[in-house]
This record gives sequence, C-alpha cells and structure tokens, in this order.
Amino acid sequence: MIDGYLLNSNGKIFYKAIGEGQPILFIHGGPGLTHDYFIPYLLELSNPNNKLIFFDQRGNGLSTSDLKSEYININQFTLDIENLREELRIDKMVIMGHSMGTFFAIDYAKRFPNHVSKLILSNATPMDLGNLNKMNKNLIKKVNAYSNQLSDISDTLEFKNYDSNALKRYLTILNKHNFFNVDLVFKLFENVSITERFMKNFEFINSKILNEYLNLISDYNIDDISIPTLIINSDYDFIPSESSTYLKNNIKNSKVKTIYNSGHYPFIEKTIEFIDIVNDFLKE
Repeated sequence: MIDGYLLNSNGKIFYKAIGEGQPILFIHGGPGLTHDYFIPYLLELSNPNNKLIFFDQRGNGLSTSDLKSEYININQFTLDIENLREELRIDKMVIMGHSMGTFFAIDYAKRFPNHVSKLILSNATPMDLGNLNKMNKNLIKKVNAYSNQLSDISDTLEFKNYDSNALKRYLTILNKHNFFNVDLVFKLFENVSITERFMKNFEFINSKILNEYLNLISDYNIDDISIPTLIINSDYDFIPSESSTYLKNNIKNSKVKTIYNSGHYPFIEKTIEFIDIVNDFLKE
C-alpha cells in the first residue's frame, strides 16, 4: 500500500494505491465526500491482477482544503485525474465513478479517451434534464420521511457547534434513504472523520460543483464515448432506472446491471454481488 500526494500549483491531492497490475481508479461522489466510504468494500477487487487507486478530490479529506473558489470547478477536478495518472505513470486505466463521481469519470473519458480502457458507472448521476428532475423529486420525498428526526438534531446546540458525534448522527439519518437495509447505514461513515472542516468543505464544494453541473447538463453530449462501459444501478436508489437507460442508449458499447434489494451504495449492501459483477466485466 502506498499513500502519497500529488502536488499542484494550488495545493495537493491525496491518493492511496494498493496492489499491482491493471490500474483501477475510483472517483468518489458528493461532491464533497472522501474516498473513505469505498473502503473496505472495494478492497475485494484487489488481487494479483489489479492495482486499486483511491483519492480525495480537491478540497476534500486529506487533500488540500481552504481552496479559493476559482480553484473549485469541474475542469480542475477532471485535470486532477489526468495529473494523477501522469504522476503514477499509468498509460491506460479502468475508471470507476460512483454517484456524482460518475460525472467526472465521463468527463475524463470524453477528454482523455486514449487513457481509459474501461468505464464503470455506479449509481450514476443523471446526464439529462428529464431524469435529473425525476431524481430530485425522488430525493425530496425520501429525505422528507426523516425530516422530524433531522430537525431534532439540527436544532441542538451540539450540532450548531459542529460537535462530531452530532454531525455523524445527522448525516447517518440523512442517508437512511440511501439504503434498502437501513440497519447498514452506519457503515457509510464508519471510516470517515466528521468534523467542522468536513461539513464546511462539503457544503462549499457541493454547492459550487452542483451549480456548474446544472448549467452544463442540458448541452452535455455523451454519444461520443465508445469505451466499454458497465452501468450499475440499484432498484432502491433515488436515481431513476430510466437514467441508466439513457446512459446505455447514448454510450456505445455499454450495458446495464441491476443490483436488487440495495440503494445508492450497493457495494456496501451487496458487496459480493457488486464485486462479482465488476470482476466479470474486467475479464471481458
């Protein structure tokens, strides 16, 4: 295992490389989360044939925080991936994005197709306005089911003072809707340090990147991607299944696999099934 930093003109990007062999780069969601929620679940992909690479996007986790607003944008996020590839001296790599991380995976594949051997899009953020609107309606409905519990925490002095335990309780309840088996929600932040810095960075980066994404999505074309692509969705996700259909219909050489009885984090709820699906795709 190698922990390192990619240095750039406005800070550093933390990365973790595990194993040797075919490189697989994982792009976390949020925007504003960290790579930690992938671990230990996706470590099952580590074998003599695969090199797993995790990283914290700029402004997140162990990467440099407190960046100026001008350095938080989609172009910079995508260029960080390319700079990391060059730093690690990788020619071609498999890229797996999860949630909003799939947008950066797609953006990278469009801009640097010669360096992507395969693309894996797990619980992908919608790439069209119709499914984006459906997703937002689903999300509001699911989160509202827990509104009273969330208010009970957010009204406390501990939460307002960024007490770590209060923040983790709040985020745990907020993410119950993301799980088919809500008893597993605690696993999402099991390895994540929830601090005032984490919350403030999340709010800032989430708002900045999502606003840019919303402005781009109506004119963003994906029909120029011909890289072999695996689209993984879940039957209990707030992202509509029609969004996966849109991706399949517009990305050449793509296919969809559905994981049942799971929500937005199928690699946590259905780890073995998720790993088997990915491994089968990698062997093709």
